[in-house]
Amino acid sequence: MRAANGSGARPGLSNHRVVPWPVSAPILSRAILHEMAAAERLSLAKAYRTPFAALAVGATLALALPLAYALNIWQDETYTLHTTSGSLAYAFRESLAFEQNAPLYFVLLTLWRHLDASIFFLRLFSAACAAATVLLVPSLARRYLPSVDPMLPTLLTAWNPFLIWAAVEMRVYALIILISSLLLLAFHEAFLRPRVRAPAAAVYALCVAVALYTQYYLAFLVAAQGIVLLRYAPRHVWRFALAAGAGAAVFTPMILVVLAQVHNFRGAFTPPSSILDATTTLASIVARYLLPLLVPHAKLLYAALAIGFSALCILRRRSFTKGGESHLLLIATIALLLFATAVYAAGVHVLNRHAASLYVPATLGVFSALTFLRPGLRERATTAWFCVAMLASTIALAQTYAPLAKPGDWLRATAYLRAHERPGEPIVVFEAENALPLAYYYHGPNTITAIPHAVDFRHYDVTRFVVHDEAELRVSLPRARELWLVTAGECASANIAFGCPIVERTVAADYRVEDDAAFFGSRVRLLRAKDPPR
Repeated sequence: MRAANGSGARPGLSNHRVVPWPVSAPILSRAILHEMAAAERLSLAKAYRTPFAALAVGATLALALPLAYALNIWQDETYTLHTTSGSLAYAFRESLAFEQNAPLYFVLLTLWRHLDASIFFLRLFSAACAAATVLLVPSLARRYLPSVDPMLPTLLTAWNPFLIWAAVEMRVYALIILISSLLLLAFHEAFLRPRVRAPAAAVYALCVAVALYTQYYLAFLVAAQGIVLLRYAPRHVWRFALAAGAGAAVFTPMILVVLAQVHNFRGAFTPPSSILDATTTLASIVARYLLPLLVPHAKLLYAALAIGFSALCILRRRSFTKGGESHLLLIATIALLLFATAVYAAGVHVLNRHAASLYVPATLGVFSALTFLRPGLRERATTAWFCVAMLASTIALAQTYAPLAKPGDWLRATAYLRAHERPGEPIVVFEAENALPLAYYYHGPNTITAIPHAVDFRHYDVTRFVVHDEAELRVSLPRARELWLVTAGECASANIAFGCPIVERTVAADYRVEDDAAFFGSRVRLLRAKDPPR
């Protein structure tokens, strides 16, 4: 029965405005579709969580393991073989005195080497560290970047050339990357949750101690976490200070050793001219991690991309919101700035591999920066960055490993020597450090001489490998009518020039080239003296 007013409205609803169906339907449909899409994304994320993590690890290992088996060792890896060749005490001493590094990796690898001393097995330790890092990335993404599909940063981390390089190196860098990831995870669990739990804080303290005994530069990541905590959870800072301080206290016996190592490292190389110089160097290293471009003048290209991106952000500033997930972006940025400040203050130089502790924070930091975009644009930008970075990584990996050799290509170089040499033809190697990997593979009748001086395993001094003039070079060359000259390595390291022009001038003046073969990163020549040997 209709109401008396003839409106047909139900009792109690007469004051409510009824939206006609044609108007309300699209609004209701969009809301329902949005909720359904969100629920579907969550369901899919749970469904493929294990498969995509397994896929990412599988991609890393599918590339790293064959390379670890096939690639030759290079000079730095021969140092690892030497340092881990004796007892645990010997590894500890040599890591400090000769390697000028923290000792934990070399002690662990010495233990690992007792199981199997093959090159592949020793590299397997790094491959395992890289795989463990990839497995941690989904957990990091879900904690720090809840609005980002964890599959994207996981796959991007797994396929990056720097991670693959670290995975096939018999050096510390894959372990550094893993520990940086553990520090991020332990920090979140211990201090970024509403309540600080004592077990999680204890785990973080342990991670700090392990980090400092693995690479000193990880301290900047720890310090950056403390500064970020001041911004997001200041009530937990004192607990963080206790945990980090406990981890650092375990490291105090090493303080004097670190100071001595810095003094030695600083003595050989020209220090950064300013904090800006140090910051620019580190920023360019991180840029190569994020977007590996193996092109000439890459620094200029990265600078141009940075300027262009900054200009785009200014022009599209209305596309940004205040609700981004900034923890990782701030941690990575502050760690880089602290790192640069310390490098300048200590007067040391850094190479690409030295900033390994920034790889995971920076990789995830890019996704953190993109969360400040409005939701629709955020998804598109995240997907676009993933596609661009994956493409760059794929091209860089193809370029890097096309020769199927590490610098020197010592497997092929020694095979060539064995096929063409005769007894009584000594082998001379310049730059001198490359005599070590050559000697590892060469088992022929001739002697190997590093010029101007061989590596002294009591104390590393890069200036020993510099040829200063022709007289010094002629004195160091063996007396022989014919000899093999193997040249490899860079002609300079930072500000130190090894004297390549002097070597080439002496060869041209004193010898005729009878045979000449080029390999990846090395050159093998048979020289015949123009005059009777001295």
